[in-house]
Amino acid sequence: MPDTRVARRMPMDLLREDYRILRDLVVEAEGLAPEETALKGRIYSRIRSEFAIHSQLEEKLFYPALARIEDRGDPERIGVALQEHRLAEALIAALDRTAPKENRFDAILRLLASHIGRLEEQDESFLFPLAERMPRASRHELLRQMDALRSSLDRKKEE
Repeated sequence: MPDTRVARRMPMDLLREDYRILRDLVVEAEGLAPEETALKGRIYSRIRSEFAIHSQLEEKLFYPALARIEDRGDPERIGVALQEHRLAEALIAALDRTAPKENRFDAILRLLASHIGRLEEQDESFLFPLAERMPRASRHELLRQMDALRSSLDRKKEE
């Protein structure tokens, strides 16, 4: 008998899990004592890595799949989402140039956390409902592709 839990998964579930992981990492980093800069740096490295994977999943697979939907509503939403990713990447670049012991690091990390929260809200409000209108077979294929890309990116991250 096939595992129906896997069959019911949707591409959005994978992206929602990314957001949960990112939120958990930010909470962990924000809860550290000021002298725990080495641990904060390691947690930030995970945030950077997880966001990079999330962005690639969306930009290489999820957004193009949404763009192919015939009745795609507001076509500017995907463009806005891409610009929001660029802003998050700019905040990440600022963190890359800042030592975790600097007060500025915490401030930029809070900005990044807020921005990622806004990205999640936009996905939930606009893009995920659009993806739910995809035919089941298309959603299943998109999920398969996203799982494969995630596995590939996870392997590269571990190297």
